[in-house]
Amino acid sequence: MQQSITETIAPAPRLLVRAPEAAEICGISESAWHRLNAAGKTPLPIKLTGAVVWSVPELTDWVASG
Repeated sequence: MQQSITETIAPAPRLLVRAPEAAEICGISESAWHRLNAAGKTPLPIKLTGAVVWSVPELTDWVASG
């Protein structure tokens, strides 16, 4: 049986995430994430129409830097 092209291509990884996912990536609670963000201690958010998101590569670099 032949597979369709959509069955053989893996979904693209998410590059932008909202606060709950950002906190999870960083290994902290969402409330801790909001406190750090309010204090300006997180990577800068990206403000889209009606949404605030963070770049996953920036988050992983931030975590790796300690």
